[in-house]
Amino acid sequence: MKLKFALTAALCLAVAACSKTPAPDAEVATPESMAAANPILEDWDTPFGVPPFDRIESEHYLPAFHA
Repeated sequence: MKLKFALTAALCLAVAACSKTPAPDAEVATPESMAAANPILEDWDTPFGVPPFDRIESEHYLPAFHA
C-alpha cells in the first residue's frame, strides 16, 4: 500500500514538473502583432489579390492556420 502511494506521488510530481506555464511577464501575441510579422495574415495590395510569395517563409504557415 505504501509503495503504491509513493509511486502515485512520484508520478504526480513528475507530471507537475513537466507542465509548461507561461511566464507572467510574457508578451501575449495579438492578431495585430501576428499580422505585422506574418505576411500571410496581412492585407495584400498585390495585383489580383495574390499573396506576396516572395516574403512568405515556411514558418509563417502554422501561425496563420491557428489564427
